[in-house]
Amino acid sequence: MSRPPLDVPRLRRVPRQARSRERLARLLDAAEELLVTEGPQALTTTRVAAAAGVSVGSLYQYLPDKEAIVEALAGRYLAEFEALMDELAERAPFDDPVGTLVDAFAQRYRERPGYRALWFGREMTPALRTADLENKAALAEGLMRAVGLGEELRTQARAGVLIADALLQEAFRTGSPELVDEAKRALSDADGVKNPDFLLYPRWGPNLVVEVKGKQGKDARGRRPWENWVTTDDLDGLARWQEMFGPGFRSILAFVYAEPPPPFPLPPGDGSFEFRGRLYRFWAVGLDDYIAHLRSRGPAWKAVAMARAAFRRRVRPLNEWLPMAPQAVHRPRPLKERDR
Repeated sequence: MSRPPLDVPRLRRVPRQARSRERLARLLDAAEELLVTEGPQALTTTRVAAAAGVSVGSLYQYLPDKEAIVEALAGRYLAEFEALMDELAERAPFDDPVGTLVDAFAQRYRERPGYRALWFGREMTPALRTADLENKAALAEGLMRAVGLGEELRTQARAGVLIADALLQEAFRTGSPELVDEAKRALSDADGVKNPDFLLYPRWGPNLVVEVKGKQGKDARGRRPWENWVTTDDLDGLARWQEMFGPGFRSILAFVYAEPPPPFPLPPGDGSFEFRGRLYRFWAVGLDDYIAHLRSRGPAWKAVAMARAAFRRRVRPLNEWLPMAPQAVHRPRPLKERDR
């Protein structure tokens, strides 16, 4: 039986009657079958119309192009995940809330190979990324209701959703079912482990587990000291998440250097961002490089730092870690290979 379609903003024509909505649902069912058997590249209007047994003109009434087809399918998948969380929240409380929620979403991953094909592919448009973020926020809201968390734990609920989703995606992407159990353990035992600030998914690079630190870009004499100290808790947390996420992810430390604008500003495109009268530059270094060149900053604070010379040789602009197009730099280049 066809599932009812979600109202999709990019529909050329919004179905109002039950018969029209059912027709759209059949079109999406045909598109999903192509997605599962041949991958996202098969989701052209010609192929989908042929699979659904309708003319391209009939399909065009609702879905004018491939991007609209992809967004319609994604919208339906995301709505199903939200509905699942709502259902679980209504059934709460559970003896093992973490295990129950992770198992339920793992089962949904198994039942929706089209979702996996879409999210593991290269079809994530800006609109889909926005929808995915909104979906994660809705799931965090459901998690708070299901587990009975207060408003003060909203950030932790969102982090839990992001961590569980990342581990489940990696489990099904790499065929590593043990990561499902690891997701349960991570969320159950996460009280003693520092959560990462961000999980990033560059389109053409490894996924990133990111810890962000803000530093002053220049000292009192106007020099750049490349301050980079962190705490051992920061490193322990990143190392733990790196181990749990596995080889598809890499942990990095991102440093945001703030400084006043120069009296004669550089032309646009120098890599800085202006906010409230200050310039911010984003640089990052791999956790493995950082640990390899570690030195103690202050045992009482559990503070450590990377040797300055080694840091300057290995630190990269953050955008080099985030290749979003094939022509972008695939691996960050050492400073000596760039004009400075």
